[in-house]
Amino acid sequence: MFPLSDLKTHHARVNRWIIAINILVFLWVMLVSGGYLGQQSINLLEKQIPYLVFTPAVFSEDPVQGVVSLFGSMFMHAGILHLLGNMWFLWVFGDNIEDHLGSFRYLMFYLAGGIAAALTETYMGGDPGLSMVGASGAVAAVLGAYLVILPRAWIRTYLPPIFIFHVPAYIYLPYWAIVQYFSILAGEAGVAFYAHLGGFVFGFVAMLLLRRRPTSPVTHPS
Repeated sequence: MFPLSDLKTHHARVNRWIIAINILVFLWVMLVSGGYLGQQSINLLEKQIPYLVFTPAVFSEDPVQGVVSLFGSMFMHAGILHLLGNMWFLWVFGDNIEDHLGSFRYLMFYLAGGIAAALTETYMGGDPGLSMVGASGAVAAVLGAYLVILPRAWIRTYLPPIFIFHVPAYIYLPYWAIVQYFSILAGEAGVAFYAHLGGFVFGFVAMLLLRRRPTSPVTHPS
């Protein structure tokens, strides 16, 4: 199931800037490297290898590169579909989180979610030598936070090939997390599913601590 909209639109500047930076970094990589990140030609920013970033003995040798690698990897993507998928989820759900937290706290929350996701991938069984790029860990944190503040919001959802219907967030978002979990059990390779779950749990718990006010009821779409 793919989200189309959540029936709540906000004008969140930081969320839009994050999306714009991701797109600009992707275009820059494509222009300078002449190909996707999966090709060996990309040496502009080190792709994040979580084991190298979070292992103290290794990180202490070049902490600056470790920090650049960690944060840079959040804004790099392995292909156009990878980029578009992450940015669309961020477009649908991120504005609501920024609206609730405020712009600065939202930015800090987003970056912290990406770090929490990478930590989870490192210590929950991810391949120690696997490079990890993409915004999906931070985006997963946004999804977890959304479940806390807007559990009754209705998500306009597309189910291929032609079905469009509305699903409440308290069903859609746990469904998304369960899919990540069963993807791990199925042994699917090439995607950092542990990072997705780690980001989601971080976002859920962090928003329980950060939320400022009770959320207003959300009515069923007409």
